[in-house]
Amino acid sequence: MNFTRKCVSKLIQPRMNYQLGRRTYMQEPKPVKILSTRISKIGHEKTLKKYLKDKNNIFFYAIYSKRLKTYCGLASYLRIKPEIGSIEVGYITYAPNLQKTVEATEAMFLMMSNAFDYLGYRRYEWKCDDLNKRSKKAALRLGFKFEGLFRQCTIYKKRNRDTAWYSIIDKEWTKIKLVYKKYLKKENFDQNFKEKCKLKF
Repeated sequence: MNFTRKCVSKLIQPRMNYQLGRRTYMQEPKPVKILSTRISKIGHEKTLKKYLKDKNNIFFYAIYSKRLKTYCGLASYLRIKPEIGSIEVGYITYAPNLQKTVEATEAMFLMMSNAFDYLGYRRYEWKCDDLNKRSKKAALRLGFKFEGLFRQCTIYKKRNRDTAWYSIIDKEWTKIKLVYKKYLKKENFDQNFKEKCKLKF
């Protein structure tokens, strides 16, 4: 499969790709209000702009909740390798009002769908500190498969950091997408937007 040309052509202007979902939409971040505890440490809008600009080869999206009528999160693509069709999702930052909601799940689905269905990638990655139990649990819930542990992968906060690797590949995507579409159906949520059936792979 010749995926390289497709990826390169689509990645010329990745920030122009506006992603629309039933409950959320994602677009290039604007100087919006502070989104969460991680960003709140940065301070104000001018510094937030600098924070986004300083992340080279990382393409951020702002997450907007239609129900809440506000921007409430950030997520990005990073380690983008169109020549081999590999891309990672990261810098996921959810405000408290987005955490553990259907919108949070839909945002991750939109980014996956964009990577596989529109950009034509063959590998979608998730990496985290092995001590980050919440991130590891989230990866498995979202359909990623654990690939292994890179021991002493880096030094973080003056300690050795082991990095846990997870991925979804294009051969798995069709089945995973069907599970997401079933989960995200309106009938799967009550009037308070609580799920009736969990997302299971």
